Amino acid sequence: MKTNLFTFAILAAVSTPLALACDLCSIYSAQEAQGGGQGFYGGAAEQFTHFGTLQDDGQKVPGNGEYIDSSVTQIFAGYNFSQRFGVQFNLPVIYRSFGSATLHASESGIGDASLTGSFLIIKKSAPDWMFNWTALGGIKFPTGDSGRLDTPDSALPDGIGGHDLALGSG
Repeated sequence: MKTNLFTFAILAAVSTPLALACDLCSIYSAQEAQGGGQGFYGGAAEQFTHFGTLQDDGQKVPGNGEYIDSSVTQIFAGYNFSQRFGVQFNLPVIYRSFGSATLHASESGIGDASLTGSFLIIKKSAPDWMFNWTALGGIKFPTGDSGRLDTPDSALPDGIGGHDLALGSG
């Protein structure tokens, strides 16, 4: 038992820096939501956020009606090879409307696609609790339009601007 606890503590400590790769946080994980099983799956997940309050030092201040409405729909398809291992492809479709009391505009398009894999390391359950520890890894493809960011390629550090690799556990 002490060996298992020691191994768990070492694995948790080693994976902590990798968990900071927060690109994984924005990916809808149907692998986790469906609870296992084998075969193909697919669907869509939606997140809508309205930003309409102007604040200064945490206090609401009068504005000019500025707002941003952000809708991100993730279309996903994946395959679970077993109850422990699966892959998933995500394509975010983004719509944003923004403006003020006098100006309104909107933009839409696809975001950066991603391909992720997950491996269920530990699965423990009892009648009143459950513990799952899953390792995630993925690659992000630059399919989105970064024109609004106005960042010249020369301003990016070496190694940035192409594909991203993300690792983590949770």
